Amino acid sequence: MKKRIILYTLMLLLLIHLPLAAFAVPVCVHDNAGLMSESEIQQLETLAEEISGETGLDLVILTVDTIGSYTPRNYADDYYDMNGYSDNGIIFMLAMQEREWYISTCGDAFHGLSDKEIDAILDIGLSYFSDGAYYERFNSILYSVP
Repeated sequence: MKKRIILYTLMLLLLIHLPLAAFAVPVCVHDNAGLMSESEIQQLETLAEEISGETGLDLVILTVDTIGSYTPRNYADDYYDMNGYSDNGIIFMLAMQEREWYISTCGDAFHGLSDKEIDAILDIGLSYFSDGAYYERFNSILYSVP
């Protein structure tokens, strides 16, 4: 009887926490290269969540110091896949050491954005990266998501 009560208690605790986990929104901005202030990161988070709510896409911004031996595409794809994002989304990745950036799409974003549109998004505010205006660059990219 005691084991049954413990089992039911554990099941109840799991059921209570499952709905919360299902609605948890993954972090959208990962500034692992330390390029932006906390305030800028928070503003980008808010904007990405807003646009995500309107489009149904997970929008992820990732900065890293280096991607090592990965290609930009493989690094961005793997990061998106391994961090619990939905099957519909976009990741904007910037690797500082390699001086590479990449946009990777999946699901509805893959079918909804042509290569020409992705190139146009990359071109938006291109000078911001060379000027060190990373927040401005990512902000303009988020606003350009159709």
